[in-house]
Amino acid sequence: MALLPALRSPALRSLLAVGDLALAEHTATKQTETTHRWQIGIEAPGASALVRSKVEFSNREGEGAYALASLPDAVVEPYALGPPKVQHYDAEAATAQKVAALAGRVQTQARDVFDLELLLRRRPLAQGSLDPALLEAAVERALEQDYAAFRDQVLPFLEPGAAELVASPAAWEQIQTFVADRLEAAR
Repeated sequence: MALLPALRSPALRSLLAVGDLALAEHTATKQTETTHRWQIGIEAPGASALVRSKVEFSNREGEGAYALASLPDAVVEPYALGPPKVQHYDAEAATAQKVAALAGRVQTQARDVFDLELLLRRRPLAQGSLDPALLEAAVERALEQDYAAFRDQVLPFLEPGAAELVASPAAWEQIQTFVADRLEAAR
C-alpha cells in the first residue's frame, strides 16, 4: 500500500513525461501480508492500447540476501526511459523461495517450475544448501504438473518468440526433468 502515493506522485508523472508516457490506471490486485501487487496501464505514443505491466513488492524474509541492480536496457528502451535501479532477491534467495513455494503450495503452479528452470540454469543450488525433505517434495511437485497447466499458466505470459521455443509437451517435460535433476543434485 506504500506504493499508492508513489503512483500518484508528481515525480512519477515527470519521469514518465520524459518519454511522453502517462500512468492511465492502476489497480491493487493483491494485498496480503507478504505480497503487494498492482497492475498498471501506461499510455504510450503510437500504442493503440495501454501498455500493461505489474508492480509487485514482497515482504518475505530474505535474510538480507538482496541485490541492487538496474533494469536491463532492453526492458526500458521501448519507453525511452533510463533504467531505474531496483532492489531484488539475489539468485540464491530467489531460488530457495521458489523451491519452498513449489514444495509447499496447496495447489502447485507450473510457473514455479518454469521460474526454477530459469534460475537453476543461471546458478545451480549448492549441494546441502536446502533441507533434503524440502528438495524431495519440490522434485515430486515439479514432475506432477501436466502440460495443460504449463500451457494455461505460463505460455500466455511469454514473448511470442520465447513461447514458440517451449510450446510443446516435449519441451515442458524437458523443463520438468531439468528442474528435478538439479534439485536432486542439491540434496
